[in-house]
Amino acid sequence: LPAEAAPDGRPLLLAWTQGHGLAADPATGALRTALEARAGRLLQLWAPLVAWIMLARGRIDGMVGYRAELVDFPAGALIAAEAGVTIHRFDGEPFDLRVDLPESERNFVACRAGQFARIWPSGG
Repeated sequence: LPAEAAPDGRPLLLAWTQGHGLAADPATGALRTALEARAGRLLQLWAPLVAWIMLARGRIDGMVGYRAELVDFPAGALIAAEAGVTIHRFDGEPFDLRVDLPESERNFVACRAGQFARIWPSGG
């Protein structure tokens, strides 16, 4: 499954997932707008597992989760990690994959090694 990271000159192709109750949250809109400005395309798929598989196969450059649902992690994150994907908190530190994290700590950027700064340049 491992694929090469996308060349720096190509626009980013990212996936997005968010918690179910965040549709009217102003922070959600601001974050999505910023990501859309950085990416050539931002996908929001009905099933986040599809995005995890696309990331594992190298079909997309990264996946960003904002207050993601707990069910969006275990299977997909394991498959992606086995394919060489790293999962970071928004501050760049490794993401804690425990399934009992509160909603406020379920923010992540998943990508291939060396791609975090390209997807999330502010480092936090």
